[in-house]
Amino acid sequence: MKIFQAIMMLLVLAVLNGCHHADYGNFSEASIPVQDAMAQDAVQILKAYYPPAKTTWLLRQKTHDGFGKHLVYLMRLQGYSVTEYATKSSNQQGISFFYILDRPVKTHLTRITLTLGNTLLS
Repeated sequence: MKIFQAIMMLLVLAVLNGCHHADYGNFSEASIPVQDAMAQDAVQILKAYYPPAKTTWLLRQKTHDGFGKHLVYLMRLQGYSVTEYATKSSNQQGISFFYILDRPVKTHLTRITLTLGNTLLS
């Protein structure tokens, strides 16, 4: 019985470890056109849930990569207010925003995960 519990605990830890990202940003090797298309798709999804011109995003990470820069550009183009690299200590009003662009192990897919306040979209 204890062996079964130990195995189950190891499985749970392995699954949780696979879901954890210590950093946000672009960890993908996707081409620029693919990243641009994904940014366009992400903005369309945001528009379905959060109305432009009424939503302020507090981007809580630096956007040095092409995906992040294009995403912020498209968000502003659609009418969103975006504060780049907003620190948590600031008293700004808006919804915290993070992104991860990566490639799950052993796949040929590129995945985007958006953290919007307490909501996770992937």
